[in-house]
Amino acid sequence: DTYLLSSLGSLLDRKYIKTLREEMSGVYGVQASAGTGKIPYERASLKILFPCSPDNVDSLTSAALKEIKTIQSEGVKEEDIQSAQEIQRRNMEENLKKNGFWIGSLQKIYRHNTSMDLLIRHDELIRQITPEEMKRVANQYFDTEEYLRVVLYPEDLE
Repeated sequence: DTYLLSSLGSLLDRKYIKTLREEMSGVYGVQASAGTGKIPYERASLKILFPCSPDNVDSLTSAALKEIKTIQSEGVKEEDIQSAQEIQRRNMEENLKKNGFWIGSLQKIYRHNTSMDLLIRHDELIRQITPEEMKRVANQYFDTEEYLRVVLYPEDLE
């Protein structure tokens, strides 16, 4: 599920650019990422970051959560899946040419005692990105009722 969770984070990143930036004109940039960790304990997380006007915090937060709820109830459109798969294929093609990618991959394998599956079976993993799997992962790992929201307001805000 680690790969699928990360893929869902990337997919949300693109969806947020479309909704929060382009449709709502509420942010200049937005970043979403999801992943897992094992140290100091096993966990999954989703981070959504966007700078915005203090007046837009609530509406943009609601819109971000709505995207997750939509995926949980309806899944992901096939064209979004195809786009995600193509992006990941191109990224892997480029990464395989870079020493930094190989060093980072080998360090993760050594530190976390994992296999080289991501490198060896990358095409197979990409094929696992389906509307059904994205819906399953969203429902399994994301709780839109329980989350931590951190807002940094300007010091002189009244």
